[in-house]
Amino acid sequence: MNCPHCGKALHPGLVLTDVTVADLQRLWNHTDKSGECWICDLVPSCTYARITIGGRLYLAHVVSYVAHFGAVPAGHKVCHTCDTPRCVRPYHLEAKTNAQNMQDMVARGRHKPRFGILNNLAKLTDAQVFEIKRSTESTRELADRFGVSFQGVWRIRKGLSRKENT
Repeated sequence: MNCPHCGKALHPGLVLTDVTVADLQRLWNHTDKSGECWICDLVPSCTYARITIGGRLYLAHVVSYVAHFGAVPAGHKVCHTCDTPRCVRPYHLEAKTNAQNMQDMVARGRHKPRFGILNNLAKLTDAQVFEIKRSTESTRELADRFGVSFQGVWRIRKGLSRKENT
């Protein structure tokens, strides 16, 4: 089978056995190839483009990679060298381990840890943390009052978390 976009023979080790030329044609028909990145607009409500093949939903960039380069090696995932999640251009894709992908994320400045109230998982406001640090109440009483764990309050009081608050 040949790729309907570039005409290149598809890799013989294609893992997605249900993939047809019609599926690949649909992928390329929903892809804007006018820029450096080829942006796929399938399933636009998610970060990554997805395509339904044989009743299953697949990441479009993985389908593009597998069609052109073969199976993704065990323990690897298909990553974007362009940092564009909807890009399906085969030569912007490479197989990497999760550790390699995380190293790239940090090296490219995409890792922006959030601390304190900027963290969407934070249970306490900065004012509450300030109150915990200054309070004479017991750790148990504060944990019960703020609806957090004893350990969480203890860590704040010992200066082991939420250090930016004084």
